Amino acid sequence: MRIGKIIRISLMTIFMVLLLSYLHFMPRGPVQMDGGSIIIMDTIANIKIVAADMKTAQKAVQNATKRLEDVHRIANAYDANSELAKMNADTEKLSYKLSKELFNIISEAQQYSKMTSGAFDITVKPLIDLYRNSDALPQELLEVKQLVGYENLHIDPNDKTIRLEKKGMKLDLGGIAKGYAIDKAVEALEAAGATAGLVNVGGDIRCFGEPGGQRKYWLIELRNPNLNDNNGKELMVLKLKDKAVATSGDYYRFFENGDERVSHIIDAKRASGADEFSSVTVIAKTATDADALATAVSVMGQDEGLKLIESLENTEAIFISHAPEYKITITSGAEKYIYRN
Repeated sequence: MRIGKIIRISLMTIFMVLLLSYLHFMPRGPVQMDGGSIIIMDTIANIKIVAADMKTAQKAVQNATKRLEDVHRIANAYDANSELAKMNADTEKLSYKLSKELFNIISEAQQYSKMTSGAFDITVKPLIDLYRNSDALPQELLEVKQLVGYENLHIDPNDKTIRLEKKGMKLDLGGIAKGYAIDKAVEALEAAGATAGLVNVGGDIRCFGEPGGQRKYWLIELRNPNLNDNNGKELMVLKLKDKAVATSGDYYRFFENGDERVSHIIDAKRASGADEFSSVTVIAKTATDADALATAVSVMGQDEGLKLIESLENTEAIFISHAPEYKITITSGAEKYIYRN
């Protein structure tokens, strides 16, 4: 009896060892993970990821979240503790030594300013402040406008400094910082081993890889700017893979100047809100491109904006006019990104 018991225990031990070995080495499917939501740059950010295992997924989300927070701490003009806010507060200086990352964002912003002849302009903060804090009078606008103009911002790549030509100039990176942060978060996901993912910061999105299951594309809903006719439904759905999308619009964010509603997207040359579109959505390779171009095209208007987007490779746009028409205009290659049931 004793020998039989020992044999049974030994067989059970061997079986358990074999079972655990099989479970350890058996093929496992990819892990799909929702990283939850955080508040970044005064809006909600979310990360979704596909990875080989949970450990990789968790590490990737952690690294990507850190990159979002890094950019917030550097480039959010409305966080008093950020590097940019501290620079703006030091109005007695004209030359500033910057961190490598803030310098890189500002340098990229200047490239979009040159590309769009100033339709995209990060020196617009004095005008934004005026509209945010009071009813802007014509004389005040004229005075503040003298402090605005990307051509008065000079960049020295050798020692990572910028120089402003006039005291009182301030910078606002709201038209590019979200996109830049998203791109850095995507880089962190890929570096950590994610096979697919999506980073969403306030509706600006970049995705890569396939979301899993039977889906080959990430499906992105575009909000209907006609808030009275939403009925909980999106305006349209985009199907994207290895692309970014950003929307600029005045249907949620705007200033009130007396009885006038002014878009939060300020036209630096006219010292007023961009007023031709209810929304502009740009699809591009990177979120930085999509974010900056959506802002610029909102200012440029349909004719010039359409011409610019059509001239750029791998870039498309969807324009929505104001009420009551809410007319939809798309660039020549945008149709392939629209999901049809």
